[in-house]
This record gives sequence, C-alpha cells and structure tokens, in this order.
Amino acid sequence: MRHEPNLVVSQTACQVCKDDPFDPETSKCHECGSRCDQCGKIDQKTGQFQTPLCESCGHRERVFNGFNCAAEFCKWLCTKAHKNFTVLAHNGKGKQFMYRL
Repeated sequence: MRHEPNLVVSQTACQVCKDDPFDPETSKCHECGSRCDQCGKIDQKTGQFQTPLCESCGHRERVFNGFNCAAEFCKWLCTKAHKNFTVLAHNGKGKQFMYRL
C-alpha cells in the first residue's frame, strides 16, 4: 500500500523572528511569513519584496490539506520567495528529508 499524505503543515522562522514566541494562529513575520501574489512580487534589481505586507500576509504557519496537499505544498515552496530556505520534514527518514533551497 502506498502512503499518500493528506496534511502538510509548514512553519517558518528566520533571523528576524527566530526568538519570538510561536503561535500558529497569530505569529507573523515580514521576512519569512507567507505572502499573497501581490505581496510576493520581488524587485529584480534589489532582490527584495516590492511591497510591504497586506493585512492577510505574513503568517508563519501554512496548512495544506486534502488529496493534493503535497503538490500544493511543493508549488508554494519552490518559489523565489523561499530561496535559501532550509527544509526539515517531520517523520522523514535519513538525510533525504532535509533540503536546502
């Protein structure tokens, strides 16, 4: 029987927020928190985000669930906004579950 994930939860931390207390509902960070399409645009010259966060962005936890959760997580993760992130997987076995983007 093949294992098919039905839940993927990502939590982020960076140099700006790593020492802040974490609460899944309220923790936000302007550096590593999730961003909508508008807030996630990166300036090609500076490599920085073009706009400050809107009210709905910046959350440090993102939940993907359902049949397509792994594909949705990978689509979210493999963007320029996550360049130089280190990814660790809970319940993984061996080094294949630690990646550097």
